[in-house]
Amino acid sequence: MKTSTKKTILSSLLVLTLFSIFVAGMAYAQFVVRDLPDNDGFYHIKLAWIMRTEGLKPDFPWLPLSILDAEKFYDHHFLFHVALIPFTFGDLREGAKWASVIFSSLAFLAIWYLFHRQRVPWAWLWAVGLLGISDAFLYRMSIPRAQSLSLASWRLVICGFSKANTGGWQFWPLSTSGCTMLFRF
Repeated sequence: MKTSTKKTILSSLLVLTLFSIFVAGMAYAQFVVRDLPDNDGFYHIKLAWIMRTEGLKPDFPWLPLSILDAEKFYDHHFLFHVALIPFTFGDLREGAKWASVIFSSLAFLAIWYLFHRQRVPWAWLWAVGLLGISDAFLYRMSIPRAQSLSLASWRLVICGFSKANTGGWQFWPLSTSGCTMLFRF
């Protein structure tokens, strides 16, 4: 077996192992309680369900019940709601919880990738340490809102612009469009 093939296999195993650790840690934090940790998650997952069942630009008849103008509704979390659609099959509360687990795990993986590309010693250990960094940080990562995907996107932007990164420019269009068009919070 070639050395490059071994490196690729080991790198893939490391990514899968880290992602599994992040999913396990965030699933534990998410499923310790029955309900969502934040009220906004109910709105986001329900709007994603409406988008799945009625189309990507659904009517929003509830707007007159707020201070906003019903004629000028636009979904400023559009791409986040599209990302939530796969989690709307089945129980919406459970789907929102799993979306939080997956999205925050992707954010942690993006942070590991940034550390790895910057040649930070023990990058995997620093990334796993995020699971114990603070209860406020874990809370923000465990609510079904756009923060975790925004964090992941910005880590990829930083990778793309970093001097130590020689091939990250390909992430720039995806991550900047994701950050600017969707993940405003």
